[in-house]
Amino acid sequence: MRFAEATDRTAADRLRGAYLETDVPTVDLPADAVWWHEVVGARVADTTGAEIGRVVDVYRAGGAEVFVVDGPAGRFDVPAVRAVVTEFRPHDGELVIDVAALGLDIQGQ
Repeated sequence: MRFAEATDRTAADRLRGAYLETDVPTVDLPADAVWWHEVVGARVADTTGAEIGRVVDVYRAGGAEVFVVDGPAGRFDVPAVRAVVTEFRPHDGELVIDVAALGLDIQGQ
């Protein structure tokens, strides 16, 4: 990222710790798309309906998003691919994942 007002490293260092804001244009997303912040907090269940955690973060790895899930069995990553995420309903606050596809052992939470 570059700023017209910070033309060198010394000028950029003066911005360290500063809170920056900008206006973001309104964008109409396709019906099947969501912003990452809309997924954070979503309940994550296995295919039997048992809750295994909540989405606490989202990041991009390669060409796909990855959901960071935190629950009683610990923290783990869930790639946003159909082979793992069997139901994606973030507007309803829920994702269903196939724990076997991830090789997770969540017995005895």
